[in-house]
This record gives sequence, C-alpha cells and structure tokens, in this order.
Amino acid sequence: MATLLVCHHSLEGVMCGIGLTYLAHMSQDAVRLCSDPSTQPMLGERTVLCPSPQSDEAITLAQRVYKGVATSISTGCSRIRNGSCPRNCDSACIGKIRYACAADDRRMPEVVHRFACLAFSRGPSIRNMPTNPHVIALDELARHTLNECERTRQFMRFRKLCNGDYMSVFEPAANTLPFVAHHFAERMRQNRFCMVDPAHNVVAVHKSGSRSCSLAYVDTQLIHTLLDERVYSDDDAYVQAMWKHFYDSLALSGRDASQRGYDLRAHWIPKRLWANLPELQD
Repeated sequence: MATLLVCHHSLEGVMCGIGLTYLAHMSQDAVRLCSDPSTQPMLGERTVLCPSPQSDEAITLAQRVYKGVATSISTGCSRIRNGSCPRNCDSACIGKIRYACAADDRRMPEVVHRFACLAFSRGPSIRNMPTNPHVIALDELARHTLNECERTRQFMRFRKLCNGDYMSVFEPAANTLPFVAHHFAERMRQNRFCMVDPAHNVVAVHKSGSRSCSLAYVDTQLIHTLLDERVYSDDDAYVQAMWKHFYDSLALSGRDASQRGYDLRAHWIPKRLWANLPELQD
C-alpha cells in the first residue's frame, strides 16, 4: 500500500522521515513525503504522521541519515582527498541539501526524499548527473534559499531600542537566519542585537563581542510579545529619516506605480519586503 508520510518542514524532519522509510523496509516508490497535514492523499494512499524531530530518537535518526547521504555523495571526492574540502559546498556536495530544506516550497520534503534515494542508489556518480530531474529540482530549491540569503543580507534593517540594543524584523521566503546570522555578528560585533523572523518563528540573539549568534525556535506568542513590547530610542526616528532621504536621493522623480521604472524597483526589492524597509514607508 502506498504511504503519504507527513513530516516536519525542516532538515531534521525530512531526514527523520527518510530514515523511517528505510527502517520499515518500505519501497521508496510507494512512499511520498509532505509537510502539510492537510495534503490530500492519492487513491490507495494511507497517511502516516512522522514523529516530532525534537525527540532524541528522531534527531539521532536524522543525523544518521544525513551522514549517510553525505558519505554516499562525497566518496572519492578529490577535494576531500587533498584536504581542501570547505565542508559547505553549495553545488555538488551535501551542503545544498541544507539550503533546499530551508525553502518554504511545499514540494521540498518530496524533492529532498527523491534526491536522497538517488544518492543512496547511485553513490558519488550523482555529482556527474546535473541534468537528472531530481538533481535539478533540489538545485532549484537550494538556489532559491541562496537568493533569499542574499536578500536578507541586503535588506535587513536594524532599529535602536531604548536600552541601546538593536532589533530587526525580517520575513524572508526561506529560513535564512541560520545561514546569515554570522554575517551580522561579524559586522556588528560590538553591538547587542536580535533578529526576529516571524514567518519561521526564529530569533537570533547576539551578545557584544561575540563572533556568532544564538538561534532559537520560539512559539508564535513569544514572537508577538517581542514585537509588541519593543520601544525605540529617540535617535531611531532620525536614522529612519536618513534611510528615507538616502533612498529618495537615488530615486528618479515621477516613477510611481503608474509610470515606467516602477516595475524595476519591484523586481529588485520584492513588495513582500517593503513593510520592514524604512526607506519605502509612506
């Protein structure tokens, strides 16, 4: 009987789901992964819920599967043999699975599932299969997350709180904070700040002098509490006005929504990001 396995929309959740299918000795062609419990099963499919990835057993299983896929892909890699592997290869190694799992695309669990099955069956030869449909699908998701990481680095705006700390609210179309938090830690090492992603319930906190950020997944209620209780300093309004003046000085007059050139701004700065950009506020 075919099975629709509902797992958590994360790297740990998908790896745990893939591991369960192998432990149950299920035919991979008869298993389909998804992350939305409301997904309609196909005719002849039964729905099975995957355990939460927060349990120790699920995490151990996810790590085992992740290491297994990494070994299958990287066996015989010349960069590993000569010691030059960066361990975060985005093109042909295991690193792109992490980026793909961070995408918000509802197809992600099944795309990663098929790629992992291909990696286990073909081994290191998968590095020479860029035109395989499963490889192409995974590359598209990884590329989407990489683009969102770049947008996060470009359009993250910090505001000064009354206690001297800084806070930023950003809602990307992928879970990008785990990948870009270190970028802001390096640039703002002497400042205390936190970055809030309400779309994925992720908070990154940086202590003054630290080279990295602490990340935590919190519930929606705590996110709303953080956003509701923030009080900005008197200097923040001046900084926001500077952003507005900087943007207006670069813009061409008369380029509103009804005239030529507006679509270019909407292309480079997606409208879904405008709410948290001070330079685009009314």
